[in-house]
Order: sequence, then structure tokens, then C-alpha cells
Amino acid sequence: MADYLRIKFKVLVFGSIFLSVITLGFDNVLPSLFLKLISTISLIFSIWQLIEQSNYEKIKDYMRLANKYKNLYDEIKKMYYEKNISEIDNILQKITELRIESTEYPINKIARIWSKCVIRKEMNLEWLYEI
Repeated sequence: MADYLRIKFKVLVFGSIFLSVITLGFDNVLPSLFLKLISTISLIFSIWQLIEQSNYEKIKDYMRLANKYKNLYDEIKKMYYEKNISEIDNILQKITELRIESTEYPINKIARIWSKCVIRKEMNLEWLYEI
């Protein structure tokens, strides 16, 4: 989700800047109606940024939560290869805590698809199929 929010934020910022540059730099070349349209789109991008500001502030929290999941994954993988199940209760407790913490950070469909792609790219999941 954090990656999605970061990209969305950058698109809105650079979109607003780009459209503003066009309206400032080409005022003699482009028709007035077209310039008003571009200015309106730029204004919509800026308003959208302000409305979504609280989501952008959550990026750090989403990243922190994702790192917790990654660390838990690494612990489980290590336990699997070491054939050490003595700390399974600790792992189950961490899973429960993460699930509770995750309810505070909803993930939409686009972010879920994005996450699956990132997980496949960054994590070796082949060991899960050996079980």
C-alpha cells in the first residue's frame, strides 16, 4: 500500500507542476479555453492531494507494518529450515498481534495486487511448496 500511495502522491504532485508550467509557459500559444481546462485539472490534482493527505502520512506506518510481516516471514522460514518448532507459540502470538495491528491499515484491491507482485519478486516462496 505504501508503494501505491507514494506513486499516487508523486503523480499528483508532478501532474500539478507540469500542468502549471504548461499554463504559464504557453499562454500565448494555446487557446484560452484550453488553458482554463488545464488549470482546472491542475486545481483538481491539488485538491485531491489535500483530501488524500492523511493517507500519505500513513506511508511510514504501512512500511513499518510490512517490515514486521517480512521479519515474521524470515523467522518462520528459519524455523522451517532448522526444523526448530520450539518457538511456535511465540510465532503464533506475533501473527495474532500483526493481524490486530493490520486492521488499522486497510489495503485496497490495487494495493493487494501490487503487494503480490512485490512479494513474488522480493521473496523466495519455493520453500512453502516443500511442506
